[in-house]
Amino acid sequence: MIAFLPTPNAVVARALPQGVPLLRDELLRRTNMFVSQLDPDATPGDPGLFGPSSVTWDVVAHPTQALAGLRGALLQTLSVPVPTAVHSTGAFYDDFMGRVGRTSAYLQAQNLGSMDEVYKTARRVRAMHRVVRGEGEDGTRFDATDLHQTAWVSMTMTDSYLAIAKRFGRGRLRRSQADRFVREQSTHAALLDQRIDLDEIFTDPAQRAALQAGTLDLPLISDGELPTTYV
Repeated sequence: MIAFLPTPNAVVARALPQGVPLLRDELLRRTNMFVSQLDPDATPGDPGLFGPSSVTWDVVAHPTQALAGLRGALLQTLSVPVPTAVHSTGAFYDDFMGRVGRTSAYLQAQNLGSMDEVYKTARRVRAMHRVVRGEGEDGTRFDATDLHQTAWVSMTMTDSYLAIAKRFGRGRLRRSQADRFVREQSTHAALLDQRIDLDEIFTDPAQRAALQAGTLDLPLISDGELPTTYV
């Protein structure tokens, strides 16, 4: 009879059922990734940009998706202007986990928050992006409003959500679900495009409804910068 040895994960889970306290507490303190950042006083019944029937709610609401923020942030460093911009205006390498936490709060609002939260967080990030431009110590130029970089950051997160869902969460999505998820994620990312008028979209009932339905024309999507299908 073959005796199967427990996996390393099983050994750690049994030996440390509460995790590693110092590591756990520091992760929570630095990122707030496992704490809701949503407004408890948001409009009751407001489904937000996607709503409970969306693939986004099904995927993003899973607790393991906190790992997607870490994966996405690491992938973003492959595009040199991203870490250069963050480090030149803050402390990318000294406060990496803090940045992950702030990004997590933004994504929570966009994916799961009310329409008011979607509007406010998109507006806030756009305002921040307008002043993030310059040149790093190595001569690398950066501009947070650059459409290619906006698309790159969005795609790293979309891919990370799907990768974490497959490995640790709900499992692999059907092709139609993955396509729908990509379209939904591209929709909220497209709101960071400085060319569109957020005030007009969110105050006009017709445009607001079209945005929620995924039918509003958004330049970053219609121009092909952001994808609408998984492959």
